[in-house]
Amino acid sequence: MMLLGSFRWEQFCHPPYSPDLAPSNFHLFSHLKKFRAGQQFASDEIKVNVQNWFRSQAAEFYEAGMLQLVPRYDTCLNSLHLHQEIESLKRQLVDREYHILQMETSVLNHADQYPNGEWEHLQQELLICKDKYERLFESHKKLQKVNQGLEDKLLKLVDKFETEKNALTKDVADLTNRLVEARLSINDLEEQNVQYRNDCSIAIQLLQCKPSNFVSQKLSSFPSDLQDKVKLHFNHRNQRELPNSRSTPELRTIKVPIPTFPPTAMVYSVNNVPRALDNEPNNSDNIPDYVSAAILAKVLEERTKERLDKQETCRICWYRRHSLDHRDKTTQTCWPPVALDIQSSNHIAPVHLRDRSESSSSIESYGSRIRNGSATSTETII
Repeated sequence: MMLLGSFRWEQFCHPPYSPDLAPSNFHLFSHLKKFRAGQQFASDEIKVNVQNWFRSQAAEFYEAGMLQLVPRYDTCLNSLHLHQEIESLKRQLVDREYHILQMETSVLNHADQYPNGEWEHLQQELLICKDKYERLFESHKKLQKVNQGLEDKLLKLVDKFETEKNALTKDVADLTNRLVEARLSINDLEEQNVQYRNDCSIAIQLLQCKPSNFVSQKLSSFPSDLQDKVKLHFNHRNQRELPNSRSTPELRTIKVPIPTFPPTAMVYSVNNVPRALDNEPNNSDNIPDYVSAAILAKVLEERTKERLDKQETCRICWYRRHSLDHRDKTTQTCWPPVALDIQSSNHIAPVHLRDRSESSSSIESYGSRIRNGSATSTETII
């Protein structure tokens, strides 16, 4: 051992089979096979010295010492591995025992938790879940009924407001039509006002004239529309007089000298109508500059009749437009005040609306009553 220490190997004071071997960088017994092969030396010189020393020793020492150290060391290593395996198995056994203990504890806890058995516990939980489901189902039915009622109320409100919206839209359209009609009537009244003003001025002029000047008035002094009426009156009178002149055409006789033999006579009649036709444009242009009071009165009377006819036509059209409002049900409403009487505008016609299945022929009877001047109130059947 001293020699090995001189060769820079570590020296151990305990036998190689001792389990208390201390770790070192160069363990002699763990590297004994390598040592025999000439390895694990600090230098080649030390290696050669060790080999020479082993060769110089007796063969008995070599066989009895170094060769027996190797199997002993192997046996020691095997016993160490067995000890390690035993320790690991002990640890595994402890772990298994602990696991078994935990399982037993869980079984005991499970028995304490389910004293009547797990099946009974599951049956009770199933009954509880069924009870909860039935209560939830009943509450769901109640909520469905409440929601259905709220939905019905909402639909009723929607229908109500939709009906009101349609009614308001219709009222707006009716008011718009009435506004347009009012504007048209205002324009007509303004035109009538201008005509009445002109008529009043003409009447005042006629009243202020002398009897000698009252007989005829100058055509250029009248308003333009009245001048057109006077000219139209003269044209109509000329057209009425023209057929009377055509009914008695003048004949022209041409005499031919009678020869000695045989005695004959020829008479030619020539119609004078083409000349009259040629003179028609000249007659239309021959309008007098002065108009008599009788002609002026006729012209004013014709214009008054035209104005009344126009008013009657407008009222009939208005009545036709407003009375053709069909209803699905029988109703009786208060119609807006409309003057239907031509002579007096104080009478108001209440209009009664009936089912649309009845006849609408009373409109013509209403028009005839307006023409006769006896329409004070009416009942329109639509």
